[in-house]
Amino acid sequence: MEAGDILSDITGRIEKKTIHELRQIARAVGVVRPADGKKERLINDILSIATCKTSPSPRSARGAPPKSSEYDRNLVADIEKCMRCYGAGKKDARGMPWLVSDGNGDSSCAGLVCADGKKHFLLCGECVATAGVVNVHDSFMQRFNLSEGDRVVGEYCISADGEAGLCRVLSVNGSNPDALKRRAFSSLTPAYPDRKIELGGADNAVAVRETDLFAPIGRGQRGLVLTPAGVRGLPYMQELARGISAEGGPETVVILLSARPEDVTAIKRGAPSARLCYTTFGMDERAHAATVDMIAAYARSCAECGKDIAVLADGARGENLKKLFTAAINAEEGGSVTVLATCPEEEAAGFAAAANMRLRLKERGAAGGGIDIAASYTDECALLQTPAELSAAAYLRGLAADGGEHVREMFCESGDNRRLVDSLKNG
Repeated sequence: MEAGDILSDITGRIEKKTIHELRQIARAVGVVRPADGKKERLINDILSIATCKTSPSPRSARGAPPKSSEYDRNLVADIEKCMRCYGAGKKDARGMPWLVSDGNGDSSCAGLVCADGKKHFLLCGECVATAGVVNVHDSFMQRFNLSEGDRVVGEYCISADGEAGLCRVLSVNGSNPDALKRRAFSSLTPAYPDRKIELGGADNAVAVRETDLFAPIGRGQRGLVLTPAGVRGLPYMQELARGISAEGGPETVVILLSARPEDVTAIKRGAPSARLCYTTFGMDERAHAATVDMIAAYARSCAECGKDIAVLADGARGENLKKLFTAAINAEEGGSVTVLATCPEEEAAGFAAAANMRLRLKERGAAGGGIDIAASYTDECALLQTPAELSAAAYLRGLAADGGEHVREMFCESGDNRRLVDSLKNG
């Protein structure tokens, strides 16, 4: 059936409805304030939505939802079918498809809440410069107590002037939006990291397993990954992101600032479970700063909602690194933000006091690669490791003082850290 035939059919059926029936149908399809409208106005508003001349309004602006026994579900389904026909092929000013929800996620969107003055929007994408924008009405901000940095999954519609607007919220920071509980970040009580992120499994790279024993990472850690001259930290960060995901650790976000395009591809393929956010080397400092601000706000929002998140950053320098570090926390009330960032060795002095974990990668050409055991450590590591792990780490540090080749061989031969620790405890 053609769009015109569908419209003619639903027009005839709508005109036969009573004012009470029309108001219930109007609520179902997204007419604003249907209880205030007379019959002629309601018919025009319903048909305007059916032909995509007007976007459906958010639920909060429609009034009470219709009761299942009080509206014609078949008619509403045909109105939505008409919307899909009239919306097919249309695009907005940015070239985004004109999409109307058909219940199969065709108009789904996911992004972080950002602000521009008093207006709010979702930034949907991995890169600030190319991300799509979905406007967020104040009614959504108020109803769901949204704040900057929240990750919202929902559905959007396109208005007559070509703007994408959020029309339904499905989740906020991974939780049911109506049941979300949060506590302001400033009111959370910081504690020493005391819940270890396990990284000693057999599937992890040796450098990551070395980290697990000599510089363990706790939830809420604030760690520097020092890179000597000529050593890139990105390959290690990729292995670390993969390890955190493989061991069932917290949600992991990887930030690449001033990245090469091929590095972006490598992270996508090498750590597919991690969420990626990046800028490329051609972008200016404002783009780098905006990316860091956005992820730092998201990390704080996760902590406010009692969730754990790990942020791995490569390329953050100066003020951008400081912003990420200020978001790190292990909250006594629940929730944590773990931040690990690569840093050139010559720039580390400015952040040494803030970091509570330091890991140094070996120089290029060093036998076996991996981490510099003598220069890698975590403050208060007794809160994260068992007595057997502490003893094993101390013993292996002694062996490494005479050269790290034998220690690396022991890691390779043992298969995983548990076997290594047990062999040293029993032998």
